[in-house]
Amino acid sequence: MEVPPADPNNQAIELAPMAPQLQARKPDEDWTGVTSTVERRRLQNRLNQRAYRRRKSKRHGGSDENGSPPSDGQPPPSPSQIESALRVCRLSLPERRARYERFAEQAYADYLSGKACLAHLPALVQFNVFQALARNATMLGVATEWLIYDSLSPFGREGPGLGPSHPPIAAGRPPSCPDNLRPTTLQLTVPHHPWIDLFPIPRMRDNLLLATADPDLFDEDGLCFDVMEAGGTGASEEPALIVWGEPWDPRGWEATVAFLRKWGWLLGGCGELLEATNYWREKRGERRLELGV
Repeated sequence: MEVPPADPNNQAIELAPMAPQLQARKPDEDWTGVTSTVERRRLQNRLNQRAYRRRKSKRHGGSDENGSPPSDGQPPPSPSQIESALRVCRLSLPERRARYERFAEQAYADYLSGKACLAHLPALVQFNVFQALARNATMLGVATEWLIYDSLSPFGREGPGLGPSHPPIAAGRPPSCPDNLRPTTLQLTVPHHPWIDLFPIPRMRDNLLLATADPDLFDEDGLCFDVMEAGGTGASEEPALIVWGEPWDPRGWEATVAFLRKWGWLLGGCGELLEATNYWREKRGERRLELGV
């Protein structure tokens, strides 16, 4: 059995003037023509954050992030313009998801028949992580929002879900939501992208939100790349998270050594992730880890 063919939707984007490109300052920040979904997301998030800071600065009569006054020329793109331009780049293309599911079913059938192939492992890891985050998103009521690049979490004070029309969300109590996914006080007060809401470790979510206050220190796009790629190149030791059990249960998650080395500084107080990691490592006969690896 072969790894699924390349996504026919994952092709070069036709070059055309788009609102997000107006924020690009260097040629390597122009995402048009980039075929990798994750790489596009990295570039687009960078430009969206720049546009957001410029709009915010302009509203308050301040300067942009480089200390220069806002330009009186071309206005920054509106949120609706950005969302329209980025709809083509969602991760949850039905064809991609269906292909992942077919691949997972075939790989599982091969495993049951004793024909398991290690070459399939990276794709299975990617599928499991994507499915885990998607299931958590559904339980939180953000099944679509987490896949839109400039979304705001409905739990933050500037999110679209606040107000009398969404009392369960506004109160931080989404219906049918496991305790580990219930928004923390910080999630209810700090505007953020809904993908942060999907991790089943409250302290980890708070650590991520605190880190986003310093974009020079924390590369949120880099973390997203490592989580979503999840060992996609097939290298044996990449920064990645692995899901073995229920996505809302921290005990079902594992962090690779490379992930702990790269992102361990964001996991202070997240003992449940380290404990779960060591549980899965010991089942494979591997040594226990400490966060200082």
